Amino acid sequence: MLFLNHGAGRPYKPESFANWFKDQCIAAGLPHCSIHGLRKAGATRLAEHGASEYEIMAFLAHKTPHEAATYTKAAGRARLADGGMSKLPSYQKLQGNHDLQASEKKGK
Repeated sequence: MLFLNHGAGRPYKPESFANWFKDQCIAAGLPHCSIHGLRKAGATRLAEHGASEYEIMAFLAHKTPHEAATYTKAAGRARLADGGMSKLPSYQKLQGNHDLQASEKKGK
């Protein structure tokens, strides 16, 4: 677990850290970013790499796996979509052309 301290040596309160983080994002020219977005991105990456609902739940400090299921379902849906598309002959041909183009670029 990570505890972040501010200049006075005391840990941030969740709301004050979120405000500080938002200020830093704005200063960096990223006003659309937030601590919530960072948490969500972390959970999404975990799910995409096969983390369980309970692992994501622990990462996000959620009390129930229901909230973490949002991320595992989305990642599972993406894997299923990729698997389904790969069964189509036209998609396989398209992928073959893409692979050929990629190998030609590497040869140059």
